[in-house]
Order: sequence, then C-alpha cells, then structure tokens
Amino acid sequence: MTFTLSPFPILLQNNGLPFEINEVTIEKVMAGIFVTAIYFIPTIIARDKKNLKYIFIGNLLTGWTGVGWLLALLWAIRSESNPNLIVPKKKKKKKQKNEIQNID
Repeated sequence: MTFTLSPFPILLQNNGLPFEINEVTIEKVMAGIFVTAIYFIPTIIARDKKNLKYIFIGNLLTGWTGVGWLLALLWAIRSESNPNLIVPKKKKKKKQKNEIQNID
C-alpha cells in the first residue's frame, strides 16, 4: 500500500509538463528573450537620459520586486534627456548659381 501526500497524485506520475524537460527549445529561448525585454523596458526607455547608468542599476537590482520595476519605469519616463547625445544637424551648403551669359 502506497501513501501520497500530494492532492494531485496524477501529477507525480506524469512528467509531461512543458518546462520540466531539460531540453533547450526555440519556445524556451523566445520566452526568455521576451521576458528579458519586458524586464528591461525602463532601461530601454532611459537609453537617451542623463541617469541611464543609475536607472539600469536600479532596474537590474530591484526590478524583480515589481515596485522597483515601477519606480525605475517612472524614473526613466520623468528623467531629463541628455543634451550631449543630441546630434547637431549639418548645415546645408548653399547652392551656387552659375549663370552663363550668352554673348550675342
């Protein structure tokens, strides 16, 4: 006679859960990339801000809490842009009109 403490003993027999198998599949890789992109949204938004380094560190270390992620997101949105990263526009050269005079 066997005794199980699990309320669902069928789960102990069936090892067909999707992330239980130790194989690398394209679905797992895509899910990992998607979750990582979602996790670093505050850093992506802050890529042209003055406090990029600090927002990245805050997002990396406290983003997993949810509250830290929201604070990093708000910080990234409200932070000022870095004026040094703005690329100045090139001045257009003035076209010189070369007029050819006809001599009659």
